[in-house]
Amino acid sequence: VLLSSYILILWAWCKRENKAASRAIMALSLGLFVSFLSAELGRAGKAEVQFLQVGQGDCSFFDVPYKSTVMVDTGGNANFIDTNDIGKQDILPYIRYKGIYEIDCLFISHYHKDHCEGLLSLLDAAKIKTIFLPDYVPKNQYRTMIEQKAKSLGTDIRYIKGPKTIRLDGGILCEILHFDKNAEDDNDKSVVMRLSYGGVSCLYAGDATYETEKILLDEGIDLKADILKVGHHASKTSSSEEFLKSVNPDIAVAMCAEDNPYGFPADEVVLNMEKAGIEFLTAAEGCIEIKERNGKYTWQRKTH
Repeated sequence: VLLSSYILILWAWCKRENKAASRAIMALSLGLFVSFLSAELGRAGKAEVQFLQVGQGDCSFFDVPYKSTVMVDTGGNANFIDTNDIGKQDILPYIRYKGIYEIDCLFISHYHKDHCEGLLSLLDAAKIKTIFLPDYVPKNQYRTMIEQKAKSLGTDIRYIKGPKTIRLDGGILCEILHFDKNAEDDNDKSVVMRLSYGGVSCLYAGDATYETEKILLDEGIDLKADILKVGHHASKTSSSEEFLKSVNPDIAVAMCAEDNPYGFPADEVVLNMEKAGIEFLTAAEGCIEIKERNGKYTWQRKTH
């Protein structure tokens, strides 16, 4: 919009001998600029949550425009999907489209390929200030590759060892609600966390199953959030009725590929969402952008 306005103004200046046309074009340019500025001022300081279409993987942003951008997981190729570079071909075009020039903090929930592989190429192409990694399986190939590349680029690495509250850049509050490196199921080694800012909150359940959900409920942890990133791609092993009741989100989003061979989202999860009166979405058909305005949540799909 800014570039278009500039071009129109320049063209009008060059055609200034036709004063009437020149004035009309300059008025149009000014209108475009004011409209753009008004829209951007309306976004400033208000959290937006975005879920990217990255096939059978997880990748999302908690963004406060002009203040801070936090990323949770970076996708990766599931075994049945082709070998596209998720970081370069899916994530990088999106952050360029959104005008994101720096990622302040990036969290990896666990070291499954479909949650962390995209970070390897993203590190080369985007500026990432701090990476938070779960502190388990020190010899895991993805953890090792991420650590080596991040250190070579001078990227700050911090480790998640257990429940903790962290005040991130721009005032975003991060609550690490659960992390059990000794869980039997690798999916239950996922970091469960909540990000919040200005009344907007999102709970990220990683690939957590009923087992983790039960622990959270038994411990009486406050799980309330406006938005839920559904656990384990909405498989039948996650999103129990009791868990959904405790989180009580307005919107829940499942990260899964269209026509995936696992049958996600599972019918049981869809039914539980309906029972709980939760608006349930999947990122299979495109990126989902969620905004809160005047206490109400709206969402739209985006392609880039």
